[in-house]
Amino acid sequence: MMWSILTSIAALASLTGLVWQLYKTRVKIRNYVLLILFFGFAVASGILWWQNITLAGENAQLHQARSQAAELLKAWPKPGKLDLVSTAQCKGVVLSGLAFLEANRENFPHTYEAAARLFMAEPGVMSKNSQEWWGEFADAHEAAGVMIQLIKALR
Repeated sequence: MMWSILTSIAALASLTGLVWQLYKTRVKIRNYVLLILFFGFAVASGILWWQNITLAGENAQLHQARSQAAELLKAWPKPGKLDLVSTAQCKGVVLSGLAFLEANRENFPHTYEAAARLFMAEPGVMSKNSQEWWGEFADAHEAAGVMIQLIKALR
């Protein structure tokens, strides 16, 4: 960020010097070409500086979502030990994973939609019939294992 500001200031200083030079000579075409070049570099520098700020904000959001995913994985049981936990805990893993994906929907939009279709009969609505609720999975342990692997892939 500091380099962007310094580069913009340097470009403006160069433009000021070039305009002064043009004012003094008033004749040479080379000066006009240089003025256009420096003005183009100044505009490009400003645009790149703005894009850098925008991308830094997006990267911070993505980094925060990935650290949240890592925290979720620490709280959940390991995939190989899912047979030692209860069905209710496995359902909790799936629901907390869906809540995480929904909270970070703007960072992972397609992942949330795919997970909602996979785990729910209708995306975003929990079905009253427990047979439909798990979608394609035979039991809660399998669904929890899939959710753990999905969140692990996001971090």
